[in-house]
Amino acid sequence: MPVSQPHPEVALQHSIPHHLLRIIPGLALALAIGALSLWLARQPLLVRYRVDPLMLAIVIGIAIGALLGERLPQHIEPGVGIAQHRLLNLGILLYGARISLTAIAGIGLTGLLLDAFIVVSTLGLGIFLGRRVLGLDRDTSLLLGFGNAICGVAAILALARMIHAEHSKIAAAIAVVILLSTLEIFFDPWLYHHFLGYLGPSGFGTLVGATVPAVGQVLAIGDSIGHTTTGVAIVVKLGRVIMLAPALLVLGWWLRRHQDHPHQVRVQLPWFAFGFVALSGLISLYPLTPGIHHLVASGDDLLLGGAMAAIGLETRISKVRALGRRPLLLGILLTGWLFLVGMLGLYWIG
Repeated sequence: MPVSQPHPEVALQHSIPHHLLRIIPGLALALAIGALSLWLARQPLLVRYRVDPLMLAIVIGIAIGALLGERLPQHIEPGVGIAQHRLLNLGILLYGARISLTAIAGIGLTGLLLDAFIVVSTLGLGIFLGRRVLGLDRDTSLLLGFGNAICGVAAILALARMIHAEHSKIAAAIAVVILLSTLEIFFDPWLYHHFLGYLGPSGFGTLVGATVPAVGQVLAIGDSIGHTTTGVAIVVKLGRVIMLAPALLVLGWWLRRHQDHPHQVRVQLPWFAFGFVALSGLISLYPLTPGIHHLVASGDDLLLGGAMAAIGLETRISKVRALGRRPLLLGILLTGWLFLVGMLGLYWIG
């Protein structure tokens, strides 16, 4: 008597572990949104305005979450959760491949000291103003201070993973940093042409690299002035970006010592921070070919885009609104501080 063959879909389900089947739908959705954001960011109109693909990913995720809300299928939740954590960790680790330690040597000791002072002072000011003056919660104050101090969205995502921040607070911090740094694309060149021209292209590049949070916006502002400004701005900016891993480690140690509820939330030093430093050092010793570098950067953008989309999918506008205007006010104050300390730093270096 012939033995009946199982249906192909049934056979496939038996061949794939159950936990993988549970995460595939949500993970695929997050990565699809991430890929879509990368494609959209390469379109001529968005390229012209230097629209950040990570910003697009979280906006699309938030829009889908807002439109569908509770109607989103429950079976996507495990994969979305994996995207928020695992993809984010891998994305931050791979970010180290973009930052060669040898590139930082061009800044010099004085430039690195300025970068370190900007990072420490901005983070400290963000915590103080956020908690003591504006009455914000610890996580929102930390995220805004850290994002402004180092490298915008990437820094916010890295810290959010470490302190287990709520999605609404992550989205609010990202929205504030992206909004203000995008406005600088239009404001900073105007400021240079009307008031700060005496700094020259190189001096203005130093100011931009030392004060603007997002790397994409640094490029946009530099390109609007010239190649000299862009080159100097990126090198100075790299000095802040490379401090991402050590800042996470130090902040993680500090939080463990000063945790309000140490038994409820245990802050752990992130393994991806060590990977970030190790990969950056490896790339410094053995530089990637242009083709491999582009491939790694594209893969990293996809991972981070998927993580951003997953955060957006579980973010509800009502929760972001509930935070009020205080996060925006803190962002404005920190932007002003960055500009002030950047100007003072220029006179110090000079």
